[in-house]
Amino acid sequence: DDYLPKNVSLAIYPNPFNSSTQIQYNLNENAFVNIVIYDLLGREQKTLLFSNQSMGQHIISWNGLNNESNKLSSGIWLVSVQVGKQIINKKILLLK
Repeated sequence: DDYLPKNVSLAIYPNPFNSSTQIQYNLNENAFVNIVIYDLLGREQKTLLFSNQSMGQHIISWNGLNNESNKLSSGIWLVSVQVGKQIINKKILLLK
């Protein structure tokens, strides 16, 4: 669950969060990055990023909204970060 590939580091803060949280990742090389929020049943709720990214530190914010701009309910959500062929999953807690 918390395995981090050598070419990326990941931090999510604050966690738990209320209005927004930041997903910070650092790439040791240029890579394709896909960041998606899922519910615990594996249903996609929000695509935050789907693009090639340059080497270095990146920060993306999430305001708790889904793809339809509706506020998600309080609870545990899964942040899935795919870098190349590697996938990193972290749980986050949204509080209202």
